Amino acid sequence: MFKKLDFETKVGGLFGIIAIIATIVEMNLAGFTPEAITGGIKDIAGTIVIVLIFVFAARHLFDKRPKETFENVLSEELSQWEKRNSPLVLKATDYPRIDESTHEVLDKDKWCRCRFYLLTNLEKIIESAPNEDLLEKYSVNAGRGNGRFVEIPVDFFKKDIIFYLNISTFKGRADAKKVKPEDEIENLSGHMKASILEKFKDLCTVHSDKNTISVRLLPGVELNADTAREIIKLLDYVFLLYAITC
Repeated sequence: MFKKLDFETKVGGLFGIIAIIATIVEMNLAGFTPEAITGGIKDIAGTIVIVLIFVFAARHLFDKRPKETFENVLSEELSQWEKRNSPLVLKATDYPRIDESTHEVLDKDKWCRCRFYLLTNLEKIIESAPNEDLLEKYSVNAGRGNGRFVEIPVDFFKKDIIFYLNISTFKGRADAKKVKPEDEIENLSGHMKASILEKFKDLCTVHSDKNTISVRLLPGVELNADTAREIIKLLDYVFLLYAITC
């Protein structure tokens, strides 16, 4: 049981025991008179309070848990987001390109933090359980079977989060409506832009093109743990819009 106690509790307990023993010795030297006993009880009670305050303060001062920052929360949340949505969403292993020895980004612009592909060849999931070969194949630009879903920037105030609307993702919808896929995608991008802006108006501005939706954080937004989680909510929301409309 003693081994399970943390260091701060052990130190606080040790000093508390020493103080209580000293108080009892003091009462003994005073002959255990009513006055000495009453004073000793007060001293012991005061010692216990001080020890508890010490333990509480020490735990906060020496808390080994990492402090939540925008970067570490975003990194962890992106990893969890990918796991939740795999294999439909897969983190790119081919972009941005990283030097394995220095871990430096090799791509010229160096603006992109990470890219995620969207699996469009859904038959591959239905036919068999996702395996390592499937994940490896569609974690790169496969040409067919997947397409870019989102690219996330390093600097959220200078570059946009870019969502891509691929023909392969929405071709079935366009065929059902008997319209050109390009026209349907352009129509969808406008509607998605309005929906994202309405839901996240306090977080970002939104612009749409023929086949992209670009999202940039507002200048006054603080880069903290809460903002990192809001970005993940944004990814979830756009992914939901894709699922509804494709």
